[in-house]
Amino acid sequence: MLNISHLNATQSDTYQHLDTPFLCVNKQTFLKNLDHLRTRTEALGASLRPHFKTVRAAEALQYLLTDKSSPITVSTVKEAEALMDAGYTDVIYAVGISAAKLPRIKIAQPGPEYPGTGGYP
Repeated sequence: MLNISHLNATQSDTYQHLDTPFLCVNKQTFLKNLDHLRTRTEALGASLRPHFKTVRAAEALQYLLTDKSSPITVSTVKEAEALMDAGYTDVIYAVGISAAKLPRIKIAQPGPEYPGTGGYP
C-alpha cells in the first residue's frame, strides 16, 4: 500500500489513479540514506563503487555519485552502454560475458579525449 500522506492533493490524486506498478521514492529519505551510506563507507576507509541496481535509474546517479568519473558497477551490457553514453567513465561490467556480446564492448584506450579515464573512445 502506498503511503501518500506526504503528498499534496494534486500528487495524491495523480498517484491514486495510476493503474501500473511504480516506485515512489521519498527524496528526503533517499538523500538521507545516501549520506548515511557515504559516511559509513568513509568511516571504514573504503571507497564507494555502487552497483547500478542500487538506484536503477540514471537520474538518481547524480545523488549517489560525486561526478561522472566516480566508479560504478553494472551487470548488463545495456546498463554499461547507457551509462557510458551518458558520460560515465569508470564503469565495471561485473559478470561473465558471452562471446555474442563481445562486439558491443568498447575497450578503453589511453587517449587525450578523456584524460585520466583510460581514454574511453
